[in-house]
Amino acid sequence: MWQRVFFALLSEGQFVSALALVLVSPLLWINRLLMHIEDVIFPGLQKVKLDRVVFVLGHQRSGTTNVQECLSRVNGAICAENYDCLFPSLILKVLMWPFRLLSDVIIRNLFDTPNHRVGLSEPLEEHLWLLHHVFGEAVPFVFFPSLCNQQHLIKQCIEVSDSHIEFIKRCMQRVIYWNHGSDKVYIGKPLLFSMHVNKLRNHFPHAKLVVCVRNPLGAIPSYVDLLASITGMQPDDPVFKQIFSCIFSSYCVQMYERIAELVRKGDALEDGIALIPFSEWKKNPKIQLTKLCKWIGLRGNASLQTGKKEKHQNRSSSRKLIPREVIMSKLGSSFKVINKFDPENKLIEMKNNK
Repeated sequence: MWQRVFFALLSEGQFVSALALVLVSPLLWINRLLMHIEDVIFPGLQKVKLDRVVFVLGHQRSGTTNVQECLSRVNGAICAENYDCLFPSLILKVLMWPFRLLSDVIIRNLFDTPNHRVGLSEPLEEHLWLLHHVFGEAVPFVFFPSLCNQQHLIKQCIEVSDSHIEFIKRCMQRVIYWNHGSDKVYIGKPLLFSMHVNKLRNHFPHAKLVVCVRNPLGAIPSYVDLLASITGMQPDDPVFKQIFSCIFSSYCVQMYERIAELVRKGDALEDGIALIPFSEWKKNPKIQLTKLCKWIGLRGNASLQTGKKEKHQNRSSSRKLIPREVIMSKLGSSFKVINKFDPENKLIEMKNNK
């Protein structure tokens, strides 16, 4: 996959991104090699159980980050950080620890955006670990947006195999082992796996799933804002329009179709699935968080205190890129299901009442 991504970047004239890919590749190989060694020298890794796991799922910009942060701050819960993504190997994690603070400052200065925090201490989205899955990488297209001009590469980026999930499990075991968290609840947020819930349940039969559901008429424009901020482009830029149009048709539509399937089934608490409407979370976060903690089995005090608050720009150009009529048409029956569950007019009323 890396080779295809490298040549795709060259064909798009993205020479800086191609060079960055070449420079980071050795780190991925070193991490993977050391993980194999660790499986031998740290026998305790194999004994780490993954039977107390909660996954926060949903489309980007649906409140997933806020829900994960609130849950992970409750006593008795832990979560992986971006530092764990950079160094899933325990050996590398220890060796690079003295440089953690400096690296965090550099990364925040380079990649932090007003509408999404980026730093080594920020909660991890577990699917990013797949960057290290040599010979089977799932490269996040948000890191290389020019790839979105090639539909076949987007499809490969969102495909998840059994070997992918097994690799994620090995990384999660290391986080629990590192944090001495065998008696704690692991709170994860592998958003890409929202499209593969059945496969996720097969590998984590005891996991509980918290599915954040936001009306696409609000989530899609907000996602446009996020990607525009990350890429440094404007939503009305012709190149960005082409990029996001491909993302919308190849990723967003499929994601919402899968989420709509879960909404049709409704809350299945006894089966380990809880649905959280975005409008209800915004309206009564404390009540929603308390209910989640009780359902999960977290007995600590639920707090809404999180890190630095993200700023949502909500530019008019972001709403125009994929018009609401197109969103409703492309999603079809899936939109009707989600719009009924998380009505757009609820958030409009809340904003007008403020």
